[in-house]
Amino acid sequence: MPSTGFVLANGGSGTGWTNPGNISAADNSDASFTTTGVTPTNDLVSTSHTLSIPGGSTIDGIEVRIELAAGAPESFRENAQTLWVRKNGTKSTSSFNLSASTTFLSTTDTQFTVGGATELWGETWSDTDAFTVAFQATPAEDDKTINVDAIWINVHYSAGGSDSTPDQFTFNDLTNQALSTQIESNVETITGINTSSTVSITTTDGMEYRINGGAYTSASGSVVVNDTVQLRVTTSGSFSTAVSGTLDIGGVTDIWTVTTGAQDTVPDAFSFTDQTGQLLSTLTTSNTITVSGINDTTALSLTTTDGMEYQKNAEPWTAVAGTVVNGDQITLRVTSSASFNTAVSGTLDIGGVTDVWSVTTEAQDTTPDAFNFNDQGNQPLSTLTTSNTITVSGINDSTAISLTTTDGMEYQKNAEAWTAGAGTVVNGDTVTLRVTTSALNSTAVSGTLDIGGVTDTWIATTLSGGGAELSINNDRVFDPLASIHIQWMGTGTLEVTNINGGNASIGSTPNGGTIVFLNPSQLTINNLANNTDVVITLPGTETEVISELDIISGTFSESIGVASVDISLLVDNQKYRRFNSVDMSSDVTIDAGQIFDNNFFNP
Repeated sequence: MPSTGFVLANGGSGTGWTNPGNISAADNSDASFTTTGVTPTNDLVSTSHTLSIPGGSTIDGIEVRIELAAGAPESFRENAQTLWVRKNGTKSTSSFNLSASTTFLSTTDTQFTVGGATELWGETWSDTDAFTVAFQATPAEDDKTINVDAIWINVHYSAGGSDSTPDQFTFNDLTNQALSTQIESNVETITGINTSSTVSITTTDGMEYRINGGAYTSASGSVVVNDTVQLRVTTSGSFSTAVSGTLDIGGVTDIWTVTTGAQDTVPDAFSFTDQTGQLLSTLTTSNTITVSGINDTTALSLTTTDGMEYQKNAEPWTAVAGTVVNGDQITLRVTSSASFNTAVSGTLDIGGVTDVWSVTTEAQDTTPDAFNFNDQGNQPLSTLTTSNTITVSGINDSTAISLTTTDGMEYQKNAEAWTAGAGTVVNGDTVTLRVTTSALNSTAVSGTLDIGGVTDTWIATTLSGGGAELSINNDRVFDPLASIHIQWMGTGTLEVTNINGGNASIGSTPNGGTIVFLNPSQLTINNLANNTDVVITLPGTETEVISELDIISGTFSESIGVASVDISLLVDNQKYRRFNSVDMSSDVTIDAGQIFDNNFFNP
């Protein structure tokens, strides 16, 4: 398309401008204007340009060029300086800023070009119109100076007469496209003609064109200047294959080619997460992976000796080889081993990319959590007594159970028969103990249950017989300073009497009983013959409580810690006095020289 080329102004004018005529030459002699505050300048206009436009030509577009500089840094921004084309002395409807940028103008002369070969500035032009330029500057700060060195204009036109040969157009070739997919080209605008021009397409691949966004066609047609043309075609159904067509407009042609991508059957890497600590003989399912990175069908196979299967999308589970496409989803499943700490596995292969999925069972655990049978006290004598029930937990395999007892204890597993024999239990089994209590008061029977090496001893203790008496006679242990430690297992009261200054201490009363220390009564016998032996026994028995031989002083005096006693007085081993069932609940004094009732007699 011809144009006048950029032509300098023949002169210039503008109210308030200094030397406006200097815009007629690019010689660093400027037309200048200093603003008042931030008010824009008055218009600087070119008075005329010597343009050579053939008669009858069509005006296609106008470009304007200006060379200018700011009088001071950071005083004028590019996007605030405006240009118009004047048609016969009247400013055009459209205008342009130097640029869209907020960059400040340089203080050194810089050229800016606006408009274009098809830009008509909002007007309709003829070859006889007068083409001039108007410029207005707007400062960014108060009282700033703008300097304009030169202004040019360039008018694009189509010469008079018929021109049906357009400027060259280009449709951008496309590669790596999907198979069997409808693709559209870029849109081209037809320029360089001033009359209609024929359009036709040559193709063996079904390519079509359309004009100005209309219906696609392969039939010949026509276009005029500024019409738009676009192509479309369906890509090949084969990889790395091109389809093409040639568009001819007024004898100017372009071939548009669309090529499919290369075949890719090797997917991106995928991963199935291995699973450990799984239950025995349990159907286990993997995470799901999505096939990606392929553009064609590819093979899928599963290698396993453990019965693993795969599922594609929602299809039935299988281990048979098959195929997948991009976007398919794959899941694996397998039944875990029946043995502890044992893995089963399989290898999935998709297009030569593999991953091994393994499922490992948990380690064997036959040691249960701790358990406790609550000891029972204050139980009736000779009575079958049952413990609380415990539940076996913390194991994943059967484990041994045994009961150690010398008291006839038995256990019951779940609702099975009672037994004392060894056996086995599994997780969740319940165990209860039972035993017949002792026939004696304050007496314990016990047994120890062992489950997988974890034990607990269960004790059942009979109730106490109430009060009791305990006599501690240090003479009997041959050490008057001996101490005796007492543990009372009953629930009643234990009465302890110390004889001859013996020492006793309370050890413990685990069943809630009470120990009471009693003060003994004093037995005094006066007027004894010299060398008399005094023997004191429990009533009606030969069990000695105390004896004292060869009394010289004639008086016997001792503390007695029992309720009643028989008293024998002997001379030369011959009994000459006897007192039967003497009450010792309080102090007693006896005169051996007196004759008492029938309980007292001579030998």
